[in-house]
Amino acid sequence: MKWLRRLRVAAEPTYSREETSKYSDLMPDGSAREFTFYMEAKSIITRSSGGQRLVTPGFHEIRGIAWSGHGKIKRVDVSVDDGKSWRAPVLQEPVLTRALTRFRLPRHWDGRPAVIQSRAIDETGYVWLNLSRFAVTIIITTTTQFCLAHRS
Repeated sequence: MKWLRRLRVAAEPTYSREETSKYSDLMPDGSAREFTFYMEAKSIITRSSGGQRLVTPGFHEIRGIAWSGHGKIKRVDVSVDDGKSWRAPVLQEPVLTRALTRFRLPRHWDGRPAVIQSRAIDETGYVWLNLSRFAVTIIITTTTQFCLAHRS
């Protein structure tokens, strides 16, 4: 059992680690929007992702999750060629408001390096912009594990 020993109340933000790391969004110009309490539409790739290894070329399913603080996920797009083209994966039911939505995309991998990205669109029409300068991408090769790489 834990006990609260002290509670400090402030009339203005304290800019603590929890405030600045959890409630800030990176903007296209590199600045940060502070104190955002509604989560925008976002998505991540969960398989194939960092630490997983593809042994041979062939059929591999791309999986991920998407979410939005403004409602249901309407669509997710996945790119396997660094954003040059996009395909819509299947959204797994149930697709609920303000909840994680799983998606799956079957893919035949030819063994060449690939950059996998995803973007989510919610029912309000908001599109999570995959800012290539700041986006985390997944690079796949046969000789190495998946690498998470920040674009610069």
